[in-house]
Amino acid sequence: MTKIANRVAPPMTLQTKGAGPLVVTDADKGTVEAIVATLDVVDRDGDVIRRSAFVSPARVKLSDWGHSAVRGDAPVGKGVIEVEGSKAVFRGRIFLNTEAGRETFATLKELDSPARAIPRQPENVR
Repeated sequence: MTKIANRVAPPMTLQTKGAGPLVVTDADKGTVEAIVATLDVVDRDGDVIRRSAFVSPARVKLSDWGHSAVRGDAPVGKGVIEVEGSKAVFRGRIFLNTEAGRETFATLKELDSPARAIPRQPENVR
């Protein structure tokens, strides 16, 4: 069980998919964007992420490593995923006013190709 804001959520089945390169759009503000999915095509894992998997626009929390915000920890940022043509695009802001946000942002900027993944429910994937 996962504790979320003084309540207990049932265990969730969580799978992840890789996301495209993270682009820092404004380092002073901590704003970033990334293509998180190409929709309705077979990906390199042999899966198809359906357009219906995303409500556009969808407000989302940004986790540090290990999808911690999905499991009830404080997020390190927030943003919106919008469907644009055949892509699902994340645009958001990392919380630079928090220690965790600053550490995450500093690490992401140092990586040549930051590792990112989006959590997904298996029923939204073929």
